[in-house]
Amino acid sequence: MLKTWQEWKERIRSIGRHTEREVIAHKFLLWEQYLIHLPSGKKIHLQVSEQEQDTWINAEVLATAAKALCQQEDKKPLQKRVILLLPPFEFIATEYDLPEMAKKNLYGALQLQAGHLLPAVDEPLLLSVSSHQASAIAFWMRVQRADALFKAFFAKGIFLAAIAPRTALLQNKVKNGVVSEQDNDYLTYLHLQDGEITQWQQISSLDLDDKVLLADWEQQQANLQEQVTAFKQLEDWLTLADTSVKDEYCFYPQATQHLLQQQKKQQQKRWLITAAIGIVVIACLPYLKIHYHQMNMRRAIADFEQQTAHVRQLRSQIQDIEENWGTVYDFPQIKVLELLRILNKEVPKNSWITTLKVDNGIVDIQGNSPNPSGLLERLSNVTRFSSVEFKGAVNQNRFDIHFILRDVDVPSYLEKYFPTDVY
Repeated sequence: MLKTWQEWKERIRSIGRHTEREVIAHKFLLWEQYLIHLPSGKKIHLQVSEQEQDTWINAEVLATAAKALCQQEDKKPLQKRVILLLPPFEFIATEYDLPEMAKKNLYGALQLQAGHLLPAVDEPLLLSVSSHQASAIAFWMRVQRADALFKAFFAKGIFLAAIAPRTALLQNKVKNGVVSEQDNDYLTYLHLQDGEITQWQQISSLDLDDKVLLADWEQQQANLQEQVTAFKQLEDWLTLADTSVKDEYCFYPQATQHLLQQQKKQQQKRWLITAAIGIVVIACLPYLKIHYHQMNMRRAIADFEQQTAHVRQLRSQIQDIEENWGTVYDFPQIKVLELLRILNKEVPKNSWITTLKVDNGIVDIQGNSPNPSGLLERLSNVTRFSSVEFKGAVNQNRFDIHFILRDVDVPSYLEKYFPTDVY
């Protein structure tokens, strides 16, 4: 019976674990004003306004065309899931350079830095990271656009399971090298290494009409050493009909995630009911009473761990960031140039400094002055200096003055990051 219960638990955990290849039934690609059903090669010309030709195509227009193509290829299209491959300009690509960390921590670190990486974007974004390497490319998509597409498709009875840049198909075409893709609106260059996108360069067709921007773009591409594989025609994309998209390049609208979670919970609920019936039968058997209580305890622990998983994940991410960056960000900064300006202002013209030493916020200066005591008094009145005193006896006009910079707290920094045990 124990073996049977373990099999039930594994079955419950496995619900909802599907790869993109297993669940995606239809694959759609948007090329200029055409929506293409990649597996069949059939396409529909989209009726869009002049304003939409220069921006995103309306989600309802895409959903209507997708429904028409689905019905041509499938008798029951509304029971299948689809993926939508959009032009590169609907996504934002940013390079990042972070310490090497687990992928789940990398997501959290990038989300925390979203405001720094994309200061001009003040709306919620979805994040996709194709690699867990320290230096790579992160892709972003606007949550509002993704949710609008999902709702439009759902209104037509189509489950939009994922959204991805159409350029994600190219990483299966070329493992190492440079690939370009061009339509009437944008030209994009992708640099690939071992099937991973390592660099993303994009320019609009309007910018290519500017001589200065065109010259700068051509200069960048002139330095390329690799041969460029070009995708300029619709026929080029049809050759990728059987190519799958890596899960790492996919974006999942929030409504999609919510619906999948609901479906998963419903399936889990049905299995839990079945499991509960079995437990009741087992509980009726006196010799399995102890085992029954053990199962309840394990389930309670598993539920508690699941409820606190998000908190533990955030705590782990914060600790990783603090450990990796705290010692650098919080290191006391000694502004030497500002110190020299203050000394230049306070030291009289008939006096001069021959030696200046700064060590962990402690400053020693030596030099000559006709009035060392007056110089000491002037430096004592500087608010940024404390503990101003002669380090040694004044020898004629020679002085050796010692003081501490108030805004450089090295002891507190050392105590925080490099504590010393006292026994």
